[in-house]
Amino acid sequence: MEYINDNWRSVVVDEIRRARRYDKEYGYELYRDLSGYIYELMGVMHFLEYLSSNSSKLRSRRVLDIGAGSCMATSQIRSSLRGRDLTVEATVLRLCRGAEVNFGLKGLHVTSCEVLREIPDLSIAGIISVFGVAYSKVPIQAIFQINRVLVPSGVFKSVFYSERARIYDGLTPNIPDDFESALKNHGYDVAVEKHERVGSKVLVAVKPPILIPASELLSHDISDWSSQQNEAIKLFPPR
Repeated sequence: MEYINDNWRSVVVDEIRRARRYDKEYGYELYRDLSGYIYELMGVMHFLEYLSSNSSKLRSRRVLDIGAGSCMATSQIRSSLRGRDLTVEATVLRLCRGAEVNFGLKGLHVTSCEVLREIPDLSIAGIISVFGVAYSKVPIQAIFQINRVLVPSGVFKSVFYSERARIYDGLTPNIPDDFESALKNHGYDVAVEKHERVGSKVLVAVKPPILIPASELLSHDISDWSSQQNEAIKLFPPR
């Protein structure tokens, strides 16, 4: 069931309109590929492996990329060895040509992280976001939606900036602290690791019941993320 608190509805609507207007005016689209995702998230392959190997317990193979931009990375995840047996989907705020060409319309949702329209309750095994939820003006509503759609034992993995700074269109981004405490209040096991090379932090949150500690899943990806990135570049050479 989709739900948004009436107190936040106008804020969310205004933010979506602003982002779409900014995107249209300046042609703002993110063309990160899979190697870029691996870099920003300090690895994704063990995250995907967890979802695939535990699909019978999770009762879902659906992976959602929130704020996927042109969906280049999302498409490459779908074509990768670890992603082939998963159902990879994405959200965008505006249906741009790049998303249609790279990903197609199947599994592409035009919605925001505060709404996640047309995504059923308890249907998603794993969520990733490369700064996609970092700019939510109503993080408590985004957390509500993430918790709504994630299956028990599902995983949310996202990258945030380490510090509050006006980086995008005068908007101050969220930091992991904005999500960590709220997710823990929902019973999630949460781990946060600083990404020294880009001044950001990666957050992993595992929904109860816990099949693997968040710190362990995060450390698995960190242990070989450089190798993951090199392999992705071989499979999908930069255009």
